[in-house]
Amino acid sequence: LEERTRAMLKVQDGCVNFCSYCIIPYTRGPVRSAPLELAVQQAKELAQKGYKEIVITGIEIASYGKDLPGKPTLVDACEAMCAAAPRLRLHLGSLEPRCLTEEAVARLQKLNICPHFHLSLQSGADHVLNLMRRPYSAKMAREAVERLRAAFPTLGLTTDVIVGFPQETEADFEETA
Repeated sequence: LEERTRAMLKVQDGCVNFCSYCIIPYTRGPVRSAPLELAVQQAKELAQKGYKEIVITGIEIASYGKDLPGKPTLVDACEAMCAAAPRLRLHLGSLEPRCLTEEAVARLQKLNICPHFHLSLQSGADHVLNLMRRPYSAKMAREAVERLRAAFPTLGLTTDVIVGFPQETEADFEETA
């Protein structure tokens, strides 16, 4: 990776959401976050090596810090990384809509964040989201997207959608489309 301008920094592993279609909580175990000081130090070291951008990754980075003393959030980690390496641009890996609250988006807007966000949506129909045991609603997802659009004028947005989920109806599919 030495000749590249972008590095990956895994700050979190594991998940406790137990979505109905997913084996990750069984195979990767519960949430485990890199201590904030370690994540900041690693970001700083990558910046000193000449990387211009760091992609913050993990299995479910919205859960970052829930297992750490003081429960720092993903946004807390981003702020600390940007303070330690001000020229570094952060690119957030896959996020769940529930972590993109008004406060979180307002704080991210002040940082050197890549204006591309990838949302793990899975469906735009509440019926299917409930079947999937996803921890948010379609309305929460729409509101998160609206907040991002307002905060990041050059927003790039991508998502994951699962179609043909067991018990998904044609109406559910249309609601997602």
